[in-house]
Amino acid sequence: MKKTTFFFLLLVLAVALSAQASLFGLEFGAKTEDVKALLKSEGFSEYSQNDNLIVFTPASASVIPTIKLTLTDDGSKLYRWTVTYPTTGNEDITLDVLAALAEIHGTVDVVDDYGMDYIWYFPGDRALYINDIGDKLLLDYTFGNWDDDDYYWYEDYGY
Repeated sequence: MKKTTFFFLLLVLAVALSAQASLFGLEFGAKTEDVKALLKSEGFSEYSQNDNLIVFTPASASVIPTIKLTLTDDGSKLYRWTVTYPTTGNEDITLDVLAALAEIHGTVDVVDDYGMDYIWYFPGDRALYINDIGDKLLLDYTFGNWDDDDYYWYEDYGY
């Protein structure tokens, strides 16, 4: 019985943790040095750092996106990140990214609402917001969950 309970708790923990990782293995609250090492191992090179903002770009011309990391105020941990894929000349990239995200995060929670094309909600008031803007696909892993009572106000106004 104890083994079954322990296994169940491990399973729940694994699911909760995987829901907050992204395509490149980034996780909310990860140590900055670990994130830098992870992205460099994935083929990125550090482009620039300005206070709590770090921009990683592909080391070579490829479909690897640009990633902007926002760190906590003390600069020690990952607070949020934005992934930007160029889609010009490769219209299948959007479908490929969405399929990969569905594998990682499961079924999308919201399609075409709140001014976003796709939204995944995660535990701990975290979310992934996606916008397809013609020549770019923007993925924003962030704190703040738009799916609460504060954001249903527009439905009362007929928008």
